[in-house]
Parts: sequence; C-alpha cells; structure tokens
Amino acid sequence: MSTPTLPAPVLPTGTLLRLATAGSVDDGKSTLVGRLLFDSKSVLADQLDAVERVSRDRGLETADLALLTDGLRAEREQGITIDVAYRYFATARRSFVLADCPGHVQYTRNTVTGASTADAVVLLIDARKGLLEQTRRHLAVVSLLRVPHVVVAVNKIDLVDYSQARYEELAAQIRETARSLGVADVHTIPVSALVGDNVVERGEGTPWYDGPTLLELLEDLPTGDDPDTEAFRLPVQVVLRPQGAAPDERFRDYRGYAGQIASGVVRVGDEVVVLPSGRRTRVAGIDTADTLLAEDPFAGLTEAFAPQSVTLRLEDEIDVTRGDLVAAATDAPDLTQDVEGTVSWLSDRPLRPGARVLLKHTTRTVQAVVRDVVGRLDLDAAELVPAEQLDLNDIGRVTLRLASPVAAEEYVTSRRTGAFLLIDAQDGATLAAGMVGDALAAARHPEQRPAQYAI
Repeated sequence: MSTPTLPAPVLPTGTLLRLATAGSVDDGKSTLVGRLLFDSKSVLADQLDAVERVSRDRGLETADLALLTDGLRAEREQGITIDVAYRYFATARRSFVLADCPGHVQYTRNTVTGASTADAVVLLIDARKGLLEQTRRHLAVVSLLRVPHVVVAVNKIDLVDYSQARYEELAAQIRETARSLGVADVHTIPVSALVGDNVVERGEGTPWYDGPTLLELLEDLPTGDDPDTEAFRLPVQVVLRPQGAAPDERFRDYRGYAGQIASGVVRVGDEVVVLPSGRRTRVAGIDTADTLLAEDPFAGLTEAFAPQSVTLRLEDEIDVTRGDLVAAATDAPDLTQDVEGTVSWLSDRPLRPGARVLLKHTTRTVQAVVRDVVGRLDLDAAELVPAEQLDLNDIGRVTLRLASPVAAEEYVTSRRTGAFLLIDAQDGATLAAGMVGDALAAARHPEQRPAQYAI
C-alpha cells in the first residue's frame, strides 16, 4: 500500500523538463532523486521529518533520502524501487516532472513507462561495478524511445576514492556502448548521491571535473520541438455536443472535437482532413475552457500548437468520432492495416505469431493479430537475432495485421503518432509498448534522425 501522494503543486511559469531516472538495481537512483530534491530545497518540512524519523528507527546516523521517493511498503522494506514514483519540483530557472524508475530487470516495463514521455533520462551506473546488462537494456530503451537527452551519472564516485582514471575509463565505455545502441551522444557526470557531490553543489573531491553539476545541466537542456516544422495532428478524444444539457442557450447547437494536439500548429481557416473517413473541411474556430467562459465564447483562439489541449469547430457537419485523426490536408498521413514495429514486451506471457490483441494508437483502438515475430534485440551484440517468441522485457520487431486502418507514422518522425500499445482484449492489461517502423535499424543509424530528435 502506497503512502498518500501530495497533489502536484502549481509550477511557476517557465520551461518544463520531464525527466526519468534509470539504471541497475542498487545504483542509487532513489538516493540521487532524494538528494536532488533536498539540495534544491524542494522537500517539505513534514516530509523531511518523516524521513529522518524512519532513518533513526533503522539506526542510521543521517537521513536516508531514498525514502523521499520509495513510497511503497515493499520498496522501503527491500530498499529497492518497484513502481514509477513521480515528483514535482522547480528552481528559479525551470520546472521539473521527475519519474524515478525501478532498476530490477523484472520491472523494466515500468522504466519504459517512465521514459516514454521524458525529455531527458538520467542513467546511473555504480562506479565500482561499471556497465551491466541492465545498463545496456536501459540505453536500448532510451534509444528506441527517442529520448532527446541522455545523462549518465557515474554514481558512488566517493567509493572509488574520487578516481579520475576510473571515471574516464567508464565514460569511454559508456560512449562506446551508447554509440553501438544508437545513442549518438551522452553527457557524463561523476556524482556521489549520498554525499551530494556534483548533484546540486560542486563536490570538493572532484577538482579534476570542470563540467556542470547535474542540476545545472538539467536546467540548460533544450526542450520541445518547433511546432512550425511539424505537420498538424490532433487525435479526437471526445465530441462535445451539449444540446439541451447546456445552461447557456448559446451552446445548444455547439459541436466541437476535443483532444490534445500531437504535433504542429493549427489556425482558423486551415484546411484539414478527418481520418480514416478522408472528409475535408476547414477549421471554423479553436476553443479552450478559458475562451468558452469569456464574454464572447465563440471568439476563441486564432491558432493553437502542440501540446495544447483544445476543441476544434469545423465548418462542415461531418461524421467525426473518438479515435479519428484531424490532420493538415496538405500533409496527411497514410492509412494502413499492416504495421511493422519494434516492441518492448511487458507481459509475463510470451508473444507468439498468431496472437490476437488490441492495438491502441493515439485515441483509436482496433483489433489486431500478430503475423510474425521477426526477431529479438541481442543486447550484447546490439543487433537483431532470429526469435520464435518474445519473453518478458525482450525488445523485438513484429508485424501486425489490423482489423481497420490507422493513421500510423514512423516513430522516428513522430513520437506521438508513431507510438502504439498492445493490449490484452480479455483483461485490458498492457502487453507491449511499440514504435512504428524499424526502430532498431533507426537506432543504429542516428544520423538519419530528424533534427528535432538529435541528441
């Protein structure tokens, strides 16, 4: 049973960075997150008191900062992270949403969840142990998910006597391994999460390191893509048709199509196409909750861009429903019933050809059958090898046949419209996180990525 979670605070205006932690078990992820929160003065007094009390009960002389994120009882008893823990904090320069992901191989599925929406991933390795198989697995996941920024924190540098030679040796290994898995560039930082060296404040034990601290680097990382360089896409989440339920008579005939803009910019008057029907129309208005409450509720916005959540009014009364995609008419995606993709298998039950599943793409869910398991990623060789099935935590390539078409795009082009989930039709459990196209090949050739995904 988890401890009560405080509601996310209202973050100050400024750039937002979504980051996730990853790494093998006992590399110190939770301690690093706790140190980051504590040293950046983002811990409430009562939270710190509770951590200090539990730490004293365990016979510890100082507060165990890992307890700030390990909320499940099993996590505190075993000293490991099991579920993804989300924390919110802010500095004078930036706001952060942080996902503390587990390190155990059996919880790799949770790491996929935490990293799927991240702008940056902080990957920890133990300076004593070096790179492990789980480190390579997490680097592969980060590469496949197209996380824009990768920071490797060489933790517990104090336990190797702040050795510059050991740090440089590991940094070289990290760069070589990352390059083989398609991560073109990484930032490396020597840190001690327990002591606090180079997390928020610079450490006295590493005078040979002249780079930024972890927090300084996170504050400086660029975020977001230029919406003007992307094609407009809005998956319809709900159709707003209040009719007689509207308290204001002005909304009795209102019809709008609400959703979050996945990419690009939309303006009033733009020609759009609704998929899969293929009907064309123009945008008559763009509304938000704020504009609908204004004195003139139909003034709306003149334009909107990703990732805003908006409601579109269209000039023509055409059939639009949840799961449809409103796209720029001049650059609409193709419809397909055959999808080849790279998946991270998250289920205890193996994936074999012939399996019947549900495929969820944006807001659209369709029936699908697995035609073939093309292969599995060998993490040691960093290449695809033949496989008859995919087991828990395997990363592989599959081909799917869908019962009805979807407007799927290559994941290398769009992280939103190129992603999908495989779901068990019986119990609704998530079976796999998928990326449209040969993400494994794209990962091995990062120079072919669009500029907005360059690391």
